[in-house]
Amino acid sequence: MIRNFIEGIRSRRNGFYSALYALLTFPRRISVPAIPVLHSALYWFVQMLKSAWLRLKNMLFNEPMFRSQTESCGRAFRLFDDLPNIIGAVRIRIGDNVGLEGDATIAGGKLAETSILEVGNDTYMGYQTQFFIGPRVSIGSHVLIANRVTFVGYDSHPLDPVARAANEPPDETGSGPITVEDHAWIGSNCIILKNVRIGRAAVVATGSVVTRDVPPFSVVAGNPARVVKQLDPVDFD
Repeated sequence: MIRNFIEGIRSRRNGFYSALYALLTFPRRISVPAIPVLHSALYWFVQMLKSAWLRLKNMLFNEPMFRSQTESCGRAFRLFDDLPNIIGAVRIRIGDNVGLEGDATIAGGKLAETSILEVGNDTYMGYQTQFFIGPRVSIGSHVLIANRVTFVGYDSHPLDPVARAANEPPDETGSGPITVEDHAWIGSNCIILKNVRIGRAAVVATGSVVTRDVPPFSVVAGNPARVVKQLDPVDFD
């Protein structure tokens, strides 16, 4: 009976059900006009409250909890959003003045006995950065990592289809280190694979898949990433 009543409203079977449908859907057609001064002030007030609450939560809870999971974490470490997700056994070493955006993942490898994440000073890591660490991922100082960059330091499955079907782990070649040298810049949505070194002050263009070493002071782009430009060397010291 109830189902029949609901179907009648949905199908607007007759005038009675059409009237009920119009009454029930009336709120969806209401649009409250914006009062510029009032609603603009309310918008910024709400944004200010959200920002203040998030900073307080990170300062009092999330940052100390993250520090408790590290071997070392330098001064002025700052989370810009929620607590990173740490999976497996990872030794984490963070330098000074490091910023990490929200929804990050730090996962230890399946093949390495110990996985190590090292981050130098004055480095920024963007939203949804993911570290799948083989033996080691080393990020230098003054490095900029944009949003949704993924470091893949190990294979999840073996290449051999028979071994894959048997749910066997990859062999020892399925894991390797990743190194990002000082002053490098990695654009958003990039994937950095194992056994790769990104040279000093190199730039990895948005959406690139890095499968081989990137020379210092170069710009790479594409899948697989290739050198598209050479930069003038700079002495940072």
